[in-house]
Amino acid sequence: REGTLPRQWQDSLFRRLFTWRKTASAIHNGGTIQFLRRDNTLAYFRYNDEQTVFVYANNSHEEKVIPWEDYREFTMAGAVRRGADSKELVSGTDIVGGNKVDFGQEIRIAPLSTMVVEFE
Repeated sequence: REGTLPRQWQDSLFRRLFTWRKTASAIHNGGTIQFLRRDNTLAYFRYNDEQTVFVYANNSHEEKVIPWEDYREFTMAGAVRRGADSKELVSGTDIVGGNKVDFGQEIRIAPLSTMVVEFE
C-alpha cells in the first residue's frame, strides 16, 4: 500500500518507542496538559519533576507546521503548571528519529504522523 512504511521500519520504530517508554517517568506518573485544535491535530505534554515530553499528532491529510507559540504558556520559564523555578523549554530530542529539535525553528509534520520529543 502506498504511504505505508515497510514492515522492518515499523518494527524498528515501535521497538525504539516502546523501549524508550519503559524508562520515561513522565509517561508513567506525570501530569498532562492538552492543546486541542480544530485543524485535525493534537498536541500534549506529559511532565513531572524529572522529565517533560511533547507529543504532536497530525491526523490530517496535509503537512502541518508545529505552532510553537501556542504552547508558550507551558514552555516558558516559570510556567505555572511546571513551577516558578522551572526553566524555559527550548530544545529536545525526537524519540523516533533521534534528531535534535529546536523549538525556535519551523518544524513540519507529515500527514498522518506523530512526533514525540523529550525536552532537555
